[in-house]
Amino acid sequence: MHGTAEIRGDFVLTTLRDSEAESSLPDKVAVLEVHGDHFHQEQVFDTTCPALHGSFQTEDYIAFACGDGVLAIKQENSVFTAQKIANPAEIADGSRIGTLKGSEESNVMIGKAGADFFLVDLVNQNIAPFEWQQEAGAVSITYGFDGHSEHLLILDNDGHLNVYSAESDWQFEMAIEVFEPLGNDAKPMIIASKAHEVIYIINGQEVTAVDLHDGEVTGHFDLDFVPGNAAWLGVAEEEHDH
Repeated sequence: MHGTAEIRGDFVLTTLRDSEAESSLPDKVAVLEVHGDHFHQEQVFDTTCPALHGSFQTEDYIAFACGDGVLAIKQENSVFTAQKIANPAEIADGSRIGTLKGSEESNVMIGKAGADFFLVDLVNQNIAPFEWQQEAGAVSITYGFDGHSEHLLILDNDGHLNVYSAESDWQFEMAIEVFEPLGNDAKPMIIASKAHEVIYIINGQEVTAVDLHDGEVTGHFDLDFVPGNAAWLGVAEEEHDH
């Protein structure tokens, strides 16, 4: 069984699945509220979310990716209201948005349907293709976000890291030349530092550091193995009184 949940203070929005359903994916969303050491189910939304897979939240909205669109839920104090944003014609039959990402500061989320990106505008209740390519024929190899989710980062097959700003609802900001053109078998990973405006791109055994503030590659180093996954870890620097 698949599921997801979003925590909103004393509330949790989580998925519900009918025990008689054939699919392993849930199709409803419920609101739970903390009461001491347990939760009370306060609300189940009438608007269903078939084949629910993926969720994300901003300061004002919580969104769940459904087979037929995106369920957008707005919170005003303790009141939650839901509306379904239908899939646009550009999402092919048999495809759907299965991943939602973005920034807490922007009410436009990034939806991923297969290899395609979409802009999910929660305020204007609209889903539209994200025309991210700066060059004709550009293909996304991998994507990610900086450490504070202020920028969307798309690495394309020409080796360019395309940077889009959450503050401007994902408008193009710059392209940084990181690699020579990448082959179809390339499987790079973007790892973001949460302490500095630096990201690391792991491509095979090579690790490349990119400074997003200055828009340039700042270093390389090689590993003696090919990692299957990676994460950035850090601790806050201890403050000293002088």
